[in-house]
Amino acid sequence: MSVAILQDGLLSVPAVISVLWFAGYVNAFNFMDGINGISGTHAAIAGSTWLLAGALTGASTAAAIGSIVAAGALGFLPFNFPSARAFLGDVGSYFFGAWLAAGALIIATEIGIAVAVLPLSLYLSDTGWTLLARLRRGLPWHQPHRDHVYQRLVRGGWSHARTTGVVAAFTLLLGASGFAASTSGLVGVLVPVVSAVVLNVLYLSVPSLVFDDVPAVGG
Repeated sequence: MSVAILQDGLLSVPAVISVLWFAGYVNAFNFMDGINGISGTHAAIAGSTWLLAGALTGASTAAAIGSIVAAGALGFLPFNFPSARAFLGDVGSYFFGAWLAAGALIIATEIGIAVAVLPLSLYLSDTGWTLLARLRRGLPWHQPHRDHVYQRLVRGGWSHARTTGVVAAFTLLLGASGFAASTSGLVGVLVPVVSAVVLNVLYLSVPSLVFDDVPAVGG
């Protein structure tokens, strides 16, 4: 009996992790969809990374998922960037976020966790760091705010196009790290993963580096 319970418990761990990942990333995607082009470029780069990694490694499912995500994002971008004639809104952002979250789960099992997650990691780091900072200041984490890194750049005077360009550049480098991880052995994966950590830390530091920091909004 105890062995069966232990086995059931161990078998449920991936399911719990998957649910937490799905809920966390979908909400992060929604939180980050706040300026023209940011989520379209994020999804296009992630999808393209998965497509290339899948094609190179012979992972047909990863390639198919990547092509669908990239095509959907690239089809939407002309209507949202640089001038916005259409917006994802909550429905669109949850739809795209769910596609990316589900795709990452599948690709993690087919190619590896690094290539699945690294192209998406900037949205996670920006959201996680922002919510943690608000909690440290005693502010409600669930209330609307403008404390994300990209929002602080816009409040500092950057245009949507320039801010989206910076986010896209970091996402592209993170995608390249994920792609490198998909073609490396176990030891070789360490370098792309460390590079991704450094890139995310650097991205989080951009407001401080270019503006002597833009203070967070109080509420």
